[in-house]
Amino acid sequence: MILLATLTPYGWTFLGIIAASILLARKILLRKNENEKPGCIGVGYVATVISVLSIMVFTLSAGMGKTVYHFVVLPKYKATVVDTRSYISETKHKGRIRKTKMFQAIVTFTDNTGNTIVVPTDIGSSSQVKKGEQMTVVYDFDADTASELSVRSFALIFGCCLMLAIMGYFLYAGLVYAFGGAIKPVFNFGIKAALYFLVPFGMLFLLGGLSYGLYNHYGAGVYMPLWAEIVCIFFVVVLVFGLLGYINMLRQKEIPIKVQGVPVMFQMRKRKKR
Repeated sequence: MILLATLTPYGWTFLGIIAASILLARKILLRKNENEKPGCIGVGYVATVISVLSIMVFTLSAGMGKTVYHFVVLPKYKATVVDTRSYISETKHKGRIRKTKMFQAIVTFTDNTGNTIVVPTDIGSSSQVKKGEQMTVVYDFDADTASELSVRSFALIFGCCLMLAIMGYFLYAGLVYAFGGAIKPVFNFGIKAALYFLVPFGMLFLLGGLSYGLYNHYGAGVYMPLWAEIVCIFFVVVLVFGLLGYINMLRQKEIPIKVQGVPVMFQMRKRKKR
């Protein structure tokens, strides 16, 4: 009882998510096999997946809501880049540590009270920002960083919203299945969203990233090794023709959504005989 009395609202929310996840896991396993009582291991595994999804959805939603709120409510300023600072970002891939040098812009601007503010921005990049470059920032009083209003920041917001939508979809599908709802319409919607949105926009996102790298190399003078330049050009060409071919395939409706009532992703429609 003493431990429960010391819990914060976040702690109670966490306990609520765990309890709800266990109940949902039990209902899901009971629907899958009504004649067999769910085991502790099975319930624990499914509950863990549901808990992780739920916590990520709530956490990401809160973070995104705060970011969008700041962009809408807080005052915006025209800032000038006066300096940059660098740091090393480490990522692990297949047991290897990859180190990337990242650059963070330091900007200056005058706030509404006439004070000159010099703070770093909240976004780091592998390409160095030039001194004297202008950008729009959002700044809260006494904050440690200023938030960029740029293509990079909106790309990050879009990526987070996309991730939130995917996780929310799987969580919703689990709820529908647990409470005995029809799962086929939910499944069909997911397949349609993947075919008509995720795949083409994913290709478009990759094309934009590679094209931006080539633009920085040829237009802004950012150094790129010859092998990286060849790889970027190759994949830009592949993605352009691949995206055009995929859009044409969707336009001609050559990819069906159902085969005998079951969604299938890459089953081609039979052409009508003339």
